[in-house]
Amino acid sequence: MQRGLCSCLGRSIRRQAQQSSELLGAQQTRQNATKPAEPAVEKIDEGPGPPVITIQSLRASRGLLAATKAIVPMETADSSSPPSAATSVGAMSFGALGAVAIAAMGVYGVYQLSWWVADKSGRSMDAESSYAPPPMILSPDLLAGKKAAMEAEQESRLSEGGKKLCLFSRHLQRSSDLLNSISTKMSAKVPAFSDIGKPVKELLSGGKEGLFQYGQTVNLTTRTADGVEFSLAGIKKDQTVANTLKANYKFGRYALEGSITNGGQVLASVSANSIAPGLDVTLTGVVPDAASGKAKIKYTLPHLTINALTELTSSPKVELALASGYQNVVVGLETSYDTSKSDVTKWTAAAGLLMDDYQITAILADKGETVKLSYAQNVDPETTIGAEVAHKLHQDATTAVTLGYQRRLRGGGLSKVKLDNSGELAVHYESDINLNPKTRVALSAGFDATNMEKAPKFGCAFTVKP
Repeated sequence: MQRGLCSCLGRSIRRQAQQSSELLGAQQTRQNATKPAEPAVEKIDEGPGPPVITIQSLRASRGLLAATKAIVPMETADSSSPPSAATSVGAMSFGALGAVAIAAMGVYGVYQLSWWVADKSGRSMDAESSYAPPPMILSPDLLAGKKAAMEAEQESRLSEGGKKLCLFSRHLQRSSDLLNSISTKMSAKVPAFSDIGKPVKELLSGGKEGLFQYGQTVNLTTRTADGVEFSLAGIKKDQTVANTLKANYKFGRYALEGSITNGGQVLASVSANSIAPGLDVTLTGVVPDAASGKAKIKYTLPHLTINALTELTSSPKVELALASGYQNVVVGLETSYDTSKSDVTKWTAAAGLLMDDYQITAILADKGETVKLSYAQNVDPETTIGAEVAHKLHQDATTAVTLGYQRRLRGGGLSKVKLDNSGELAVHYESDINLNPKTRVALSAGFDATNMEKAPKFGCAFTVKP
């Protein structure tokens, strides 16, 4: 719009200049009729008539000064005579046009300056566009104060019944926020009941590795191209030997497992994982004994883990384990119920504080007759220490204290030491041997520190796995 106004103003100025130029030309023609022609001006006719200034002669003149001399009338000899009306009108027109031109240039300059300022400041010159200032960053205290002020203003506008309804709605919203916060903190997966105090159990007894065992064990494992895994285990303890051949095959969410013992028993197992969200089911049994069938169920929720084991008979024994937790605190209960006797045969309660580098566990076992307190800590990524105190609550109350130490070695080896208050000392070492296939050797030894004449116990295990 502004550029259009400037263009229109320029056309008006040029039109006024052209009219003034024509008027001055006509006046000069009448004045020159009484004067001799100047030699610098080209004449059309040399006759007696007055000389006429042509457009060709103006074009032939050089510079603005020559054109001005040709257009503006020459001064007469009588300088005291006043100028003519046409001359005055022309001078006034030129002055007005000059003032208009200066004003137009000022307006155009201001317009260009406005565009430059708008471009640098990020604003818009469009009158219809709305400028939105950047949002203000308020502190939490200021936000809370503004929220409280708004709530007070709303309460002042409500009736008594409306105030009660508003207050109830506010309490309901706060309760919902609290429940959502608790649910979010409990949304982490809760460990199973058997995992409460697991680091101490693995340190003092052993798990998949670091097992204190005083027999001779050989485990051979191989895998076929189809994914079927076969393993042969032989265990010699005292004068008995137990051999087991096991086959395992996994496909997707399902797994099949079968084993044959040296007694001729065939054990079968079928597992289905995630048949429903968080639900795993396993069926086991001895073929062909139908009464030996068992069903194991594991159900995991964001704040609860349930493990159940039941016999598939008319009067089964049912074992149930529950575990729940909040943040780093886990509590659980395990119980066994015999439906044929309608009796609870055992129960155990446990609570634990599970941190990243240490765990503290308290267990009430044997239907409340034994109390266990345990502690395990990862001193560094390679070193773990732990202790357990078990106290019997019956009349012949006894207390057992066991200390353990474990360290992982650079080459993949593992060393462990365990000592209890009765003087039993146990050491364990295992490491890989650079053979093909991969072989791991484990050695264990047990001593009676209070009676060195007592024969020590030794054990070894060889595990060969491709």
